[in-house]
Amino acid sequence: EVNKLYNDIDEIHRTAQYNKNTCEAMLERVQIATTDIGNLKIRNLEFFSKKNFNNFHNLVAVISEMRHFLADISQGSKKYVQAKDINEKFINLIDEFETAIRLLQFYLIIYFAARDNYDENEKIKADIEEEWIKKKIEDADILYFEYSEFIEIEEIGKGGFGIVNKAETSDKKLVALKGLIEKKSSKFEKFEKNIIKSFVEELKLLRTISYHDNINSFLGITKDNDENYIMVLEYANNGNLKDYLKEKFDLLQWKNKIQMALDITCGLKCLHSKNIIHRDLVN
Repeated sequence: EVNKLYNDIDEIHRTAQYNKNTCEAMLERVQIATTDIGNLKIRNLEFFSKKNFNNFHNLVAVISEMRHFLADISQGSKKYVQAKDINEKFINLIDEFETAIRLLQFYLIIYFAARDNYDENEKIKADIEEEWIKKKIEDADILYFEYSEFIEIEEIGKGGFGIVNKAETSDKKLVALKGLIEKKSSKFEKFEKNIIKSFVEELKLLRTISYHDNINSFLGITKDNDENYIMVLEYANNGNLKDYLKEKFDLLQWKNKIQMALDITCGLKCLHSKNIIHRDLVN
């Protein structure tokens, strides 16, 4: 029965449209268990005790549940809407699986690399976050722009998170393109998983506040030629506030200065109502 479940999970992994890394991580665990069960049957007669039979039955039930879970997430089922739901279910199933393995008292050393390997676990989490983006685009919940639609791309800002470019759409609308650190850099290789997670977190926050008049609107997502995700935002055509005031402060009337202060305050009030801290507000 375990062999049949393994073959089913292998097929799910090979045909997965979503959450490929998650399917692979669970497939590897079941494969190791299948091999070790075969070895135990040959080498250890205690395997056939009543206690081990019950424990083995429990292991089969857990693997069966893993199969149903992977069948759902691999084809974009709406049963798991939030990325955190997938991650939580994944962790719970892995814990149940490894508990069942321990209860069988395997005499062979079973090493689950993904359990103790931080990088692989982070890769799985990043895969889940990326699948959330793909699903939102597929459901037309997030607008997707073809990168080739943008012209006159010009860098206007750069930081630890990534690069902000000004660009023009095919219908002459100016937008800001905020992207991740390029994948080619060693910095990206080191922090890729955390960056994708941060990108999705910021994307989700922007979608909750984009309605406000005093906050730059979130317009959608694109992907550049190197497959980097980029947020498409409303472009603030007068640059950053610090440079603007430095150049035009003496030319502005006080009513305009007060209105600007009120607009900033309203925008911050909206952020704080959603428990968001700006962290980059220049005095």
